[in-house]
Amino acid sequence: MGFGSRAAFFAFCAVGCVAWTELLPVAARPDFINDVLDRYLGVAADGSEEGHTFKFYQMDINMLAN
Repeated sequence: MGFGSRAAFFAFCAVGCVAWTELLPVAARPDFINDVLDRYLGVAADGSEEGHTFKFYQMDINMLAN
């Protein structure tokens, strides 16, 4: 999911990362989200064109009784 800009990615995180931010003071939330985006860029973006892209990985596991 590409957002096209840092501001759009920030807006998505501001409403999509509530579980991470709800215990923070409101004034601290923008700095926290910006730190998350900076760190995410370093591990998730494969190139500059992916700088504002959210990658979602999900694993399905089936377990069998032995």
